[in-house]
Amino acid sequence: MENLRFLVVDHLRWQCISREPTFLPHKLRWLCWHHYPFSSLPVEHMRKLVGLEMFDGMIKHLWKGPKVLPNMKFIDLGYMGHLTSFPDVSAAPNIERLILSDCHNLVEVHPSLGFHRRLVYLDMSRCTKLKCLPFTIGMESLETLIFSGCFSLERFPEVTPSMVKLSELYLNNCIRVEELPSSIRYLSGLRVLNLIG
Repeated sequence: MENLRFLVVDHLRWQCISREPTFLPHKLRWLCWHHYPFSSLPVEHMRKLVGLEMFDGMIKHLWKGPKVLPNMKFIDLGYMGHLTSFPDVSAAPNIERLILSDCHNLVEVHPSLGFHRRLVYLDMSRCTKLKCLPFTIGMESLETLIFSGCFSLERFPEVTPSMVKLSELYLNNCIRVEELPSSIRYLSGLRVLNLIG
């Protein structure tokens, strides 16, 4: 199916699939596979992929090392209970929306995420084992940043003066964060700061 552009797999019982896919169509633009039953995903040939929705699946590692995904704009890995880390996105420079909410075993994210230039929306709410973020973040397009309910997060990173577009920052119920860095003053566009709890 070399011309397949859009693939949706949902409510498919995992027993129906005998083994992990090793190849997906290289012209695929959008992949939506909820409850994906395997630990990894073959993205090597999916350079045209724009959107990836893998809600509530079994993936442990999305990919290893930088993967060249120049068209990727949207990633939703919500409720990925087995995901422990988020990979290098330095070769996927056009991601605009990234959702990692309720990834309860996510412990760390690759430092490349901290300086992603096109990212507008980042939701890592309720990643209850997330302990550390990149030491410094400088996401110049970022408008919304959500860490609500990240109970294990111990430190909010330093921010660079380039983050003037950030307008909403949610740190509610981040009970181990004891202080915010003085560089938070650079967030001159901030309209909402939620520190409840």
